[in-house]
Amino acid sequence: MNRTRRRGRLGTELGLTYVRVTFVAVSGLLATGLALIAWTTMRSHEQRHEEVARRLAPIAAELLAEGAPAAVLASFVDRPIRPSADGVPLLSLMSLPPAGRTAIVDARGAPWYEADAADAPVSTDAGAPRQAPRSASEALASGLAVRRRTLLATELATPLDGPDGRTLGALVQTAGLVGSSAVVAAVLAVLGAASLFVVALGTVFGLHASRPLVRRFGVIAAAAEAWSLGRFDHRIADGRDDELGGLARRLDAMASRIAELLLQRQEHAGLQERTRLAHDLHDSVKQEAFAATMRLAAARGAQGPAAEAHLDAVDGLLRSIQTELSDLIATLRPGPEVATETWRQVAQATETFVRPDRAPKIEATLDPAVRTPVAVAEQLARITREAVANAVRHAEAERVRVSLRSDGGDLVLRIRDDGTGFDPAAPRGSGHGLESLRDRARLIGATLRIDSAPGSGTSVEARLPLPGSTS
Repeated sequence: MNRTRRRGRLGTELGLTYVRVTFVAVSGLLATGLALIAWTTMRSHEQRHEEVARRLAPIAAELLAEGAPAAVLASFVDRPIRPSADGVPLLSLMSLPPAGRTAIVDARGAPWYEADAADAPVSTDAGAPRQAPRSASEALASGLAVRRRTLLATELATPLDGPDGRTLGALVQTAGLVGSSAVVAAVLAVLGAASLFVVALGTVFGLHASRPLVRRFGVIAAAAEAWSLGRFDHRIADGRDDELGGLARRLDAMASRIAELLLQRQEHAGLQERTRLAHDLHDSVKQEAFAATMRLAAARGAQGPAAEAHLDAVDGLLRSIQTELSDLIATLRPGPEVATETWRQVAQATETFVRPDRAPKIEATLDPAVRTPVAVAEQLARITREAVANAVRHAEAERVRVSLRSDGGDLVLRIRDDGTGFDPAAPRGSGHGLESLRDRARLIGATLRIDSAPGSGTSVEARLPLPGSTS
């Protein structure tokens, strides 16, 4: 369900991305379209201004030269100037309020004529309050046409020259984009509707186009979940030649490599387990089998109760060997239980290494509050068994003290004897004894310390952090 929600969010985000990209693209196209409309409209105004100036300027100049009133000009504006003209009334070409203005000023810059948006133009006498634009003043001063153009407006001031070459006035035409024509509003409405349509179409396309990409991400997510569960044989198998396909192939290669490393680790763990079993057999079964052999040899040379005692000891050794083998098998399938009886078995087993009449005194001080996992307890028990066996068989100890206690955040196992001792730095035989003790300590993360000297006994101490401690 979580993967479904993630895929849904991814699809939505991709769809929104398409919407944003489409909106920006449409906005850019709309801005370009508006700029093109503005330029086209301004260009059309300029052409119309040129045509009006070409047709109206000679008549206005002639009337100004004769001193005729502006009303005379008004009669010519709403009809063709010549019979051969195209029949388009001049008024329809002129810029009228509110989008524009067509006016004539005299040589003093005073308004003489101005067309209105009504059906007929309105003429004004000189001295009307309407102020002449600056372009008219420039045209009167220079005798040349003055053109100005911005994005939203265009202006043309044409000088009116009399027959003698004097400038008698100026024809001023202005036109703007805003409110100039209903066509512009219609075009904007069409562009707006088209933009909304394109955005909606882009949204649908984006949601549809994102589905294959979302599915591919879903396949990768499923593979990652399978790998998290240890199924490294699962593959994405995306054969597309793009960035996502390349990522999928690299992830498949990574899963294959992890599977190979896990197999190598399992093989190494198996080798370590075989080594551990060899140490276990040496420290327990081999030692007890050796003791049983010695007992049987002694039984052959004895008679009566002494022979019975040796045979009873052999029987106990064989039972101990059976127990040890059962324990070894149990360690191959350890559970979460905590071992506590192992220590008592160690203490009892040590008594079988020598004849009953020469068994050393073993003192065990075990802290009942100390609880260790099975794997740790088994290794500590075997360290104890090996150390006690060495004290009995080699050091001829009469007293062995075994203690297990907690020291701060550490668990401390110590085996001390009063035997003959030895020099730890001196070369030893080919047996596995001391090396086995060190190997077992390393297996559980413990540090092993052996203190001994000839004639001073031996102390073996294993120290490891208690579970949950930070030491």
